[in-house]
Amino acid sequence: MIRPILLLLTLALAAPAFAKTRVWIDTDPACGLGATSDPDDCFALLHLLTSPHVEVIGISTTFGNASIAETTNIAREFLRRWEGEGPPLYAGAADADYGAHPPPTRASRAIAAALQRENLTFIALGPLTNLWAVLAESPSLSANVAAVIAVMGKRPGEVFHPAEGSPHALFGHGPIFSDLNFVKDPHAAKALLERSLPITLVPYAAGKTLSITQRHLMAMSERGRAAIWVAESAKGWLAFWRDVVGRDGFYPFDLAAAIVATNPAQLGCSKEAVAVKPDLDIGWFGFGPLSLLFANPGEPGAFTVTVCRTGRVSTVNLTNPTP
Repeated sequence: MIRPILLLLTLALAAPAFAKTRVWIDTDPACGLGATSDPDDCFALLHLLTSPHVEVIGISTTFGNASIAETTNIAREFLRRWEGEGPPLYAGAADADYGAHPPPTRASRAIAAALQRENLTFIALGPLTNLWAVLAESPSLSANVAAVIAVMGKRPGEVFHPAEGSPHALFGHGPIFSDLNFVKDPHAAKALLERSLPITLVPYAAGKTLSITQRHLMAMSERGRAAIWVAESAKGWLAFWRDVVGRDGFYPFDLAAAIVATNPAQLGCSKEAVAVKPDLDIGWFGFGPLSLLFANPGEPGAFTVTVCRTGRVSTVNLTNPTP
């Protein structure tokens, strides 16, 4: 059963007594780029920047949902509307067309400098190209990666089919999405798994525990410039889900990763095995020859990661105008 988000409209004014987790956000936002452009990254950014549980050290952009020029411009537009001192922004990888490892970018240099200063949790809302560029150049910095939270992973034979039998879907079946963040750069994901980093995967099933509806967008429109802009940019996407997917709300997959970063108890997490290999249960399906599949423990070539997929979400903060 989908549990709708209950938006919190206020934050405690007092500073939290606990230590904040220091995080770096790597994102490929396409908010408002087009009616069928996924706005999930901007919901995740809102949640992370308003959370009392994390301190955002920096934001980097990557290709993925759109080109690097587009994702960087959108991230810049988001931060321009942010009421308060926002974190620095750095442009990163433009594509996955590289040889041994991605070339350095402003983002990879900034991430490396930040990791040299302290341990950080890396929240990957897009392909893992930027982090791979850092660690391929400076392998010793792996020790300073406290955690990687990545939106990817699937079961063998699983297709991302949000209509799932809805009688209101266009042509009765609606769209089928790919495991986009993995598909965009399988090499980077596999390379980071091979480094035995503490990786947490937030797959499709986790995003399905959330649903953003018109009611939520209306509430956000009363809570500051950044939230207003995100809500406005999501209207086309919401209409697409209503008219084509056949649902009155959309699944914000990247937001699930942000929740894991701020309060992992809201999404049940456990140790599981994953493997990078073809999904023989469904074939290529036009999404790429390799998949990041949940596997049997001890399977040759498998890696142990943490997977967060069981929905326990009851409250999510999206609407506060200040950090």
